[in-house]
Amino acid sequence: EDGKSVELKLPSERDLGVTTLWPETAKFFGHESELVCLDAYRAQQSSSGSATAGSKTTLVASSCKARNDVASAAIRLWDSKKGTCVGILKGGHRSTVSTMSF
Repeated sequence: EDGKSVELKLPSERDLGVTTLWPETAKFFGHESELVCLDAYRAQQSSSGSATAGSKTTLVASSCKARNDVASAAIRLWDSKKGTCVGILKGGHRSTVSTMSF
């Protein structure tokens, strides 16, 4: 080694936004604060709505940082194909949901 020290620093939020590897293609609006957790479920659906061969529908669940009340601790369910919120699960907890699984 030549005696030089190397200082490592984390990138700023702005730098991450500008140089991200995955550009934003869709956003989930509706939570009161920043998202903490996401999980997705993909189901095969036919035109009749049964789980058989046909188009794939993906349901996404999202949670955000809770702000000491039941309403902000809600989990939202999204139809990713339509980009719409299809349900809100609330009243079951007051803390931030940090893990979800279908």
